[in-house]
Amino acid sequence: MKTPSICTNLALVLATAVCGITGCATPTDDVRVDEPAETLQVKQVPVDANKPTGIMFVYDRQPFIRVLATGDRLTPKSTFSPRTEYWVGSSSLRLSHVKSLEMVSSALRSEDVALNDFLHPSKSFGAPLTAPQVVSKSDWTEGAYEPTARLARLYKAADPDDPRRSIGLLVEQDTEGTLVATTWYKSVNTSRIFEQTPERLTFTQVTDARGRPSNDPRHIDAEATWFHFTAR
Repeated sequence: MKTPSICTNLALVLATAVCGITGCATPTDDVRVDEPAETLQVKQVPVDANKPTGIMFVYDRQPFIRVLATGDRLTPKSTFSPRTEYWVGSSSLRLSHVKSLEMVSSALRSEDVALNDFLHPSKSFGAPLTAPQVVSKSDWTEGAYEPTARLARLYKAADPDDPRRSIGLLVEQDTEGTLVATTWYKSVNTSRIFEQTPERLTFTQVTDARGRPSNDPRHIDAEATWFHFTAR
């Protein structure tokens, strides 16, 4: 029996996730789902270098964070920079209410109008944070990162590169609900968060021994040596 392609499954997940906020006339109507290339270039968030990739972090069927990884093949005179990540968050969701995140991804058309529509489907998504898509091991810092925003939450997921390990995503939001920083955690420094971007990944909130929200990666794994990289 033929197995459905990764991107076919992603299209179904995205449609379900976005319907909760905008109805089924989704903000990703301009997204075209293509078959993945056989070989992906090595990047911090690795994507097909021939097309931009959109990543969404969804809570309770509402897109909370959107990430555009531009790759190498933008259209001529694009207002976006190649090999760059653009992170935007929705102020309609307060971080204190977000208990888990579902990450899904798909290929995007490379025209600026499609990329802008993905990043800003509504006015609740603010100005983007940016980070280089290609980084070295020296760009990652060993140890725990200290959040600077008033509200921060750390989420964990199984490491797609090694299910015996975990990764973390720390999200910071100001009092107006604006996304001000995101920090990846990984327990081995490979210079990128994934070898290949997973089709779907579930993150849950990190808590301490008393069940209170914790931003300390040692509450993910106390024995691991943690490395972090921040976009702000």
